[in-house]
Amino acid sequence: MNYGTDYNMNATVDEQGDIATVEDMDNLRQRIHNILLVPLDYYEDDFGSNLYKLLGNDLSTENIRLVELYIKSYLKRDERIKDVRTSNVVVNINRDIIIHVTVVTFEDTEIDTKFEVENNGLVNYMEEEGDEE
Repeated sequence: MNYGTDYNMNATVDEQGDIATVEDMDNLRQRIHNILLVPLDYYEDDFGSNLYKLLGNDLSTENIRLVELYIKSYLKRDERIKDVRTSNVVVNINRDIIIHVTVVTFEDTEIDTKFEVENNGLVNYMEEEGDEE
């Protein structure tokens, strides 16, 4: 399956001086990141998530479950994603939420990622080592 091509959001240029692109699995990884970090409908209709609305809320079990639910529901809207699993949800001493996310494509390729939702409203995306199986 071809996972598409898009502009590289890291604002890099290629050898010819053109805006660099990402293709296939790198494109899907970038899309996962963007879906969760961009407010819903900010750039285009029905793209992004409302995850930002939960940031800064208390860290009750209910709100942590809502963060997990938002991650799953917004990512599963991408037609290339078959399943989303969350695990190892941790709240650190700074009251940041760290969530491990496994995205499964329709070809059963798994992408393991980690999001850190900081108490101050920032969301960090960190790709884990050995993410393709």
